Amino acid sequence: MSLKRTIEPTELPIAIEEVKDHIRWESAGGDQAQIALYMRSAVQQMDGAEGLLNRALVTQTWEMKIDEFPVSTIKVPLPPLQSITSIEYIDTGGTTQTLAASKYKVLNVASPGRAGLIEPAFGEVWPTTRLEREAVIVTFIAGYGGRESVPEFIRHLLLFTVQDAYDGRAPVDAKPWMRTPAYQGLFHLSRYPASP
Repeated sequence: MSLKRTIEPTELPIAIEEVKDHIRWESAGGDQAQIALYMRSAVQQMDGAEGLLNRALVTQTWEMKIDEFPVSTIKVPLPPLQSITSIEYIDTGGTTQTLAASKYKVLNVASPGRAGLIEPAFGEVWPTTRLEREAVIVTFIAGYGGRESVPEFIRHLLLFTVQDAYDGRAPVDAKPWMRTPAYQGLFHLSRYPASP
């Protein structure tokens, strides 16, 4: 499986104004460009396919490529899943086809604690694909929505990360506070929220 983000989020999960307030930034002696850099870095550490939280935060579009349809269910990573844009596949004759939405059903939409699932609709089976790599392409939209929809515990985690970078000017992985019970609890909650 391969994942590629095709449409980036239009905003960060935290706003620069709330970061300034959180770190008690003084405009006379602070560097706003540096704060913005720390914000982007914190989000990159937590968001998307490479992020520590294994989820999408603000709305974004992804393309997932797999070699063939599975026996039953396609697991869609990076919850919460908002919708499936399309499912394309290369048929046995080598032609790219788009699977009609009536041929499949989508489960676990808007479920932050669960991966999205795609199954054949009742009475349907997945089509046969050509035997080649990445013969199936699933395009999907994921994320909580806009900035205000991202859970507060995740926003707090991001603010915590930005503040540490701003205060310490050192790599995050060198920070001993990341091993404290309070931080580990917040990180665990952000990565594995309780199922609804």
